[in-house]
Amino acid sequence: MRQQIPLIIYLSLLLFVTQQAEKLGFVFELVRHGARAPLVSSPQCQFQVGDGMLTASGMRQRYFLGKLNREKYIENQPGFLNEQFYYSQIQVQSTNVFRVIQSSYAELLGTFSTQNKKTQLPSSSVESLKVGKGMPKIKIRNKIENILKESDVLDNITLLPVYNFLKPNLKDNITETGCPYAGQQYNSAWYNPAYYEGYNEMLLAQLRQPYTEAFKLNKFKARFMNFTDLYEYSDILLGEEAENTCPKRFNFSEEQQYYNCYVQYLTLVLDFQDITRKLFVSKLLEMPIQNIMKRIDEISNGDKDQSTLRYMIYSGHDVQIANVLTLLNPIEIGDVYQIPYGSTFYIELYYDDDCIKNTKTENDKQNCFWVQVIFNGKQLSFDTCQNESKLSKDELFIHKRCSFNNFLSHLDKNQYKGDMIEQCKKDFIN
Repeated sequence: MRQQIPLIIYLSLLLFVTQQAEKLGFVFELVRHGARAPLVSSPQCQFQVGDGMLTASGMRQRYFLGKLNREKYIENQPGFLNEQFYYSQIQVQSTNVFRVIQSSYAELLGTFSTQNKKTQLPSSSVESLKVGKGMPKIKIRNKIENILKESDVLDNITLLPVYNFLKPNLKDNITETGCPYAGQQYNSAWYNPAYYEGYNEMLLAQLRQPYTEAFKLNKFKARFMNFTDLYEYSDILLGEEAENTCPKRFNFSEEQQYYNCYVQYLTLVLDFQDITRKLFVSKLLEMPIQNIMKRIDEISNGDKDQSTLRYMIYSGHDVQIANVLTLLNPIEIGDVYQIPYGSTFYIELYYDDDCIKNTKTENDKQNCFWVQVIFNGKQLSFDTCQNESKLSKDELFIHKRCSFNNFLSHLDKNQYKGDMIEQCKKDFIN
């Protein structure tokens, strides 16, 4: 399992190297936070950060993702983004959870901080920082700084903004609480066995015995294990595995490990009803799609302004990615059984410059644009555009591309129909 993150990075890089000839117009990135401590601590293994907090390896994970994105979108795509951060080209929004905010900054510093040496501050400033003068009252990174010491890569003052909403707000398109109706339904699902009916027996058949041994459970806890227990045990095991600092509790078979991960994924998708998932995901994708369409207009009209928005990052959790995938329902959805720490979902907009120059009408120019949708380095395909794949120039790779119009058609048949805001304002009655 620990090999999957390097593999994700390798696949992402391979995919991008083989399509260098294409012109990139816009990128939307939806990304999960880096590795964290389990949500519920276990006395058998103590983490150096609090429950649910970003770990040192989780911070590095997103930092290296930022380095990869720099290679893909800056070094391999000259002219797409400035080499140094330019505030109007990139927009980053996160949930208000500390581990997500920290992950966001780690990724941005990987993308835009190319200095190998630390910023040199005047000695007076260094002394002030040591005693805490001028520092914010809330310090959420102290533990990580103490652990990493000189190897801490987040040691510089940053002017890279990450936006979030501290309280529920209808303008918040990432968090489920940005749509109160969906958020209330989602929160009501936890501890409600009706949502998991039909899955307990299958999961317990695979996981009761290994979890009983791994956590040294007594007969009562083993016998009355429920779906919520399965989730918490799985969360602890996956958190410990990612950090790799605790003794291994149990040697899972390949099939058992599959279900150990699958518990998490099922929780993410079963907790939403069909209507609330459509609201949640349609609202999440609304602004990225609008900005892609705006970018298409700019390119079609020959606008050379380099200051316009062309890269959006939504930094969140596994629940966002899992439900986006479920709603979009790609042909490869059957292969998805987990959303590991640091997982990524990209919508990349490409265009053919010659096609645009040789096409007269605006409607025809729409055919010059297509998207590639990528989950953890693997391209996704949709039933509306199965015949649009294209062999790379070196004939080593097939690009699963989808014309933007066909992608919109696919999205339209799956997303919420009606006034999202009015529906979101309603109270959910269970």
